[in-house]
Amino acid sequence: MLLIILTAVLLLAGLSAPLTDCDTLTQQVQIQSREQFFGTWTFGAESSDIKGTHDLGKIFVRKLWGRVYPSNQSDHFYAFQVFRMTDTYCYSITSKLTLVNNTVHMEHPLSATEVLLKTSCPDCILFLSNTTIGEHTYRFLQILTKRPSLTSDELEEFKQQAACLNFNEPIILGPPRSCPDSPDTKIVDFNMAFIQSTPRFKEIFYLI
Repeated sequence: MLLIILTAVLLLAGLSAPLTDCDTLTQQVQIQSREQFFGTWTFGAESSDIKGTHDLGKIFVRKLWGRVYPSNQSDHFYAFQVFRMTDTYCYSITSKLTLVNNTVHMEHPLSATEVLLKTSCPDCILFLSNTTIGEHTYRFLQILTKRPSLTSDELEEFKQQAACLNFNEPIILGPPRSCPDSPDTKIVDFNMAFIQSTPRFKEIFYLI
């Protein structure tokens, strides 16, 4: 009987601990102001609830960095992102963002809402987003840092947070390289491509 009781206690402890940890790891935090997003950021890691994106991301997305800067309107700001998918091409995209009721809203080039989650990384921001692509809405988890890369402990915490959300194994992005970094490297503006593309193209591209 004692063995049964001990086993039950251990099972209950094993089941309850992850729930408590996950409540802490996925806790939403208050956004102080849009100014806390300003500056240049390195995308350290990303995960989502879309099946198969981990392998695609490892193949296609090599480096990713972004710069967030203000607009003339007090409630708007912009995010300029550059990512490398081939040796000869870098791709850029600019998003217009709005901060309303502790949520970041994006309308272009895709419709998305983003909130901040708790992270122990001192110079990071951790976004949980709901992004609509075509007729579908997907969830993404992204961690950005002011440094070239995350520490092993920060990456481990991010993996645990993704697991708590039942997301895929995270894609770990290496330190960014400037684009273009040679005379042979070209930058392609993807904003016009998104405007002129079909919903299916947007879905396929963003899922990569």
